[in-house]
Amino acid sequence: MRLLNLISDNLTSFEKKALTFLLVSFLVGSIIELSGTRHHGEQRRVDLNSASLEELSAVPGVGEKTAQKILRFREKQGRISNLDEIEDVVGKKKFKKIRRYLTVEGQN
Repeated sequence: MRLLNLISDNLTSFEKKALTFLLVSFLVGSIIELSGTRHHGEQRRVDLNSASLEELSAVPGVGEKTAQKILRFREKQGRISNLDEIEDVVGKKKFKKIRRYLTVEGQN
């Protein structure tokens, strides 16, 4: 705390504001990155073959029940090779909403 006081005593008002802005920007950016989003508001894609219940539940439009359905399907069928395989599991309407947040290893 002493160090901060020594530093801030030698800064102008403008420099203090600029430093505060930079620190807040860094913290907000870190929080956004840790929350699983990218800079352009794009959610990171979740791999259907390796995602946990928590990871699937975090996908916008996928709740715990839908995540459990996907996991049961994966346990029954084995490896998912194409995103379209889960359309019948979650329903067409929901699949259209969540497709952009999902991937299977080797696909974009």
